[in-house]
Amino acid sequence: VWGYLESGRTSWGRQLPAPLKHDLAIIENEVARLQGLIDDLFTLSRVDAGGLALDIKRTDASRVVQRQVEVLAPLAWQSSRVEVTSQLPLLLPPVMVDEARLEQILGNLIRNGVQHTLPGGIVTIVASVEEESVQIEVRDTGEGITPEDLPYIWDRFYQGRQEGEEAKGGAGLGLALVKELTEAMGGTVNVDSTVGQGSCFTVTLPRPGSER
Repeated sequence: VWGYLESGRTSWGRQLPAPLKHDLAIIENEVARLQGLIDDLFTLSRVDAGGLALDIKRTDASRVVQRQVEVLAPLAWQSSRVEVTSQLPLLLPPVMVDEARLEQILGNLIRNGVQHTLPGGIVTIVASVEEESVQIEVRDTGEGITPEDLPYIWDRFYQGRQEGEEAKGGAGLGLALVKELTEAMGGTVNVDSTVGQGSCFTVTLPRPGSER
């Protein structure tokens, strides 16, 4: 599918009428969503089978955050008119993680924040340093999570509902995967949320020498 989309854009370029460009953008976003769902299901199945191999090593968290922002910010603005930014300290020490899995964690949290934030809102990634860990926060100015939903957001296939609203799109796998991958790498993840004001997901990752 990606090949057909890319071929169409390359072949027609600026000749594409505006409605068709819009339709192609929608198709591209849907393909990306479905590919992400497949990847999440595959990863969770490997976790369940005990076959998830982790390549844990010293990793530059700043580089991973910036890479995710560079990739996802244009998509978030194009599809939802939500701004994705980062605020990182100049000197952020390395963390002991699997770099690819950290990318997956941050990608899921950013996409989750964008999905639940109205146009004009912001998703910001903030990092801070603790004695034995680095904390990465993904903050959004979105709708927030109800107190009734909070205990269950990490459960697989759970889709919360705002009062009087239908559950938004998604399979309810993203946050479950975030939790399982973070804990598999010796970290923790928590959330603070206020309905109508937004949510803050905090991923705490071990620094070299602090692994238990």
